[in-house]
Amino acid sequence: MFPRRMLLVEDDDKIARAWQRSFNGDGWEVMAVSTLEQAREALEDEAGIDVVLLDVKLPDGRGVDLVPELNAMYPRPRIVILSAVLDASIALDVFGQVDVLVPKPVSTAVLRGLVAEVSRDVSRKHIEHFADMHKLSPNEKQVLILAANGADNTALCKKLQCQRATIATYWKRILSKTNCNAQRDVFVKLWRYSLQERRNPAKLASEVRT
Repeated sequence: MFPRRMLLVEDDDKIARAWQRSFNGDGWEVMAVSTLEQAREALEDEAGIDVVLLDVKLPDGRGVDLVPELNAMYPRPRIVILSAVLDASIALDVFGQVDVLVPKPVSTAVLRGLVAEVSRDVSRKHIEHFADMHKLSPNEKQVLILAANGADNTALCKKLQCQRATIATYWKRILSKTNCNAQRDVFVKLWRYSLQERRNPAKLASEVRT
């Protein structure tokens, strides 16, 4: 699995600390802020935010006012809106623009489950970009995605409904196209790609090929 980054925008310090600890335990790198201004500063300073947990009521405005800016980002982060009062106006403001609208209070376990659901393809996003850059075929891309998420050869055969020899052929092609000598080298290169995409998406293609 690859490092994932979350921006938590929540002005209740006790809740923010509890959620930050919980998501850190799930492997997330969490940046916690308490105002819209701080959120905007974090988005300017930090590239590659995968998920934004955004409270509606903040000291300096409404969290939903940040949604258009989040949707204009590339890559677009997943957006989870949290509100103690989910009225029609809020729902209309964010309809079709966010991934999940969550009423508060919400248990940490439920929130973790929702975030896991909406972020399921976060790592996939980076892998697909990497695969496209190296011109992997659809099946080769699928092998890379599944293997990066822990699938062994048995699971790959079952998922792709093929024999081990076919999986071996896919890996041989992946190694050739990515200029790697072993599967481990592919994942090292992919991890490097993921980190560089977060830091500077504009320079990604040229840097990762060096």
